[in-house]
Amino acid sequence: MKFSSLLISLILLYFNAPGQRIDKNYTITSFEGVSQKVELSEADRGRTIIIKSGANQIAIYDCYGVTEVHRLNDKFLEIIYEQRGGSGYTPYNVLILCLSDGKLVTAMNTTYSAWTVGADAERKYSTKLLLKGGDKKGYKLLISISDRVTGKSLKWGGPYNKHQTVTLAFDPVMHLFYSGHKNLDQMFKFYGTPKQRHIKSVIPFIDINGEVSYFIDGLWYTLSHADDPPGPYQMKGDYLNAELTRIN
Repeated sequence: MKFSSLLISLILLYFNAPGQRIDKNYTITSFEGVSQKVELSEADRGRTIIIKSGANQIAIYDCYGVTEVHRLNDKFLEIIYEQRGGSGYTPYNVLILCLSDGKLVTAMNTTYSAWTVGADAERKYSTKLLLKGGDKKGYKLLISISDRVTGKSLKWGGPYNKHQTVTLAFDPVMHLFYSGHKNLDQMFKFYGTPKQRHIKSVIPFIDINGEVSYFIDGLWYTLSHADDPPGPYQMKGDYLNAELTRIN
């Protein structure tokens, strides 16, 4: 998320990622043609990333800081950040932001890379993003995926070294990237809360290497299962995890 109109700030903001130096201020252009500043900062001793533009704000919680920031073009900002993992598990997410009507829009939020060390094998998963097209009616996002397992794992199989490319379309009205749409009509649990919610709607979704995310009320929710819950919470059945990200 490599932009020609990058505002280079003399004040550099250091996040928790060792050896990384991230500019504090960036400028991207809204879909209405207005240049607008996007500011990154941190709180809670680096465990929360705050992204502001005007009166709009996005907070990423329970993370370990930003590692990279790129501009895909003059309208899209790519932010790669380290999520909370666990023993032998180091995950990174990629958040793509754009601006519409002066407000931040989360065009995508999904796993960028992950390094997992098990008792019998090691798995390395990584992606590279390439934006194609010259306007919002023609944008496509190409995601090149590398998935490698060294050793033989009961969970992952292997050893193997797989490569594939996934192409996401762009919705010019909602301003987000997607694989397709699903007609949902079911109850979901939500990670980190006892609340349940009945989702009955046609929802944009992203499917990248089997990881499925739904766009609901301005957030990307990852579909998780009871046999692979994130964090310490043990939950039964399918549930939705918003990556502890919210828009204020």
